[in-house]
Amino acid sequence: MNSYVYYLENCSMIKLEIILLLLAFCYSVYYIFDMIVANYDKIKVFFTGSKRQRATRKKTTKDTTAEARTKWRKIKEKAYEAKAVTQKLSPEDKSKLDQITKRVHLNKVRWYNEKARTLIIEGLTLDKHNKKLNLELADIYESEQEFSKAEYIYRDLLEKSPDDIETLKSLAASLEMQEKDKSAINTYRKVHKLKQSDIDALQKLSDLTFSIWDYPDALEYTKLYLKQVPRDAEKIAMVWYCLEKEWSLDKAIEHYETVLQIQPYNSEIQTRVTKLQTMIKN
Repeated sequence: MNSYVYYLENCSMIKLEIILLLLAFCYSVYYIFDMIVANYDKIKVFFTGSKRQRATRKKTTKDTTAEARTKWRKIKEKAYEAKAVTQKLSPEDKSKLDQITKRVHLNKVRWYNEKARTLIIEGLTLDKHNKKLNLELADIYESEQEFSKAEYIYRDLLEKSPDDIETLKSLAASLEMQEKDKSAINTYRKVHKLKQSDIDALQKLSDLTFSIWDYPDALEYTKLYLKQVPRDAEKIAMVWYCLEKEWSLDKAIEHYETVLQIQPYNSEIQTRVTKLQTMIKN
């Protein structure tokens, strides 16, 4: 009898525990649901905000070649809407343009590139082909390592003035920075054709042709350079190196000896002269 009573008591306790557990579970569900309803707006903002951020990051990282090529043209088209292409500048516009150019240069010196860029666009509404402002903008792009955009500006200027030496040299330098050596060489060749005495173009042609192992052209341009700078030991050494590669050993020795006249204690040159003389004898 006692055991039966004990059994009934245990069953009652188990039922009570189950009921309490169910009540606790129902309360938890109710509490969570109530919290979701109360904070629905905040939760919505959190998830939609995350989607927007992901979309923004994706859009920011997407930068195609076509966009890089057309960005500058879009800026110019927007700037030129206010003025006709063939419109002549009034004295007031010329004065304003001069002031803008000075302010652009001043802001560039202070590294206020964005402000300088805004002023340039303002100036280009007055004269879209203004060489100074275009070159200033290209210089800003180069300082930001955006060499392809600078190249586009130079090419745009050359469409109007294809024989402008300053712009050609700037374009060649930009191509060189992009490691487009052959294109840079062709551009410097055009500069040399227009102005054969241009020492900078000769120096670049000498260095670039030598760097791509075009020894015949490197020899030609280095010799032309040495006519203007005859005691440049490095260029003299380049001549004999090119001659050596072309198997003109006697001429190479002559140029080595010229280097020794400038640097009489250069042991490396002395060794190479001895080596070449031995090769000739053999």
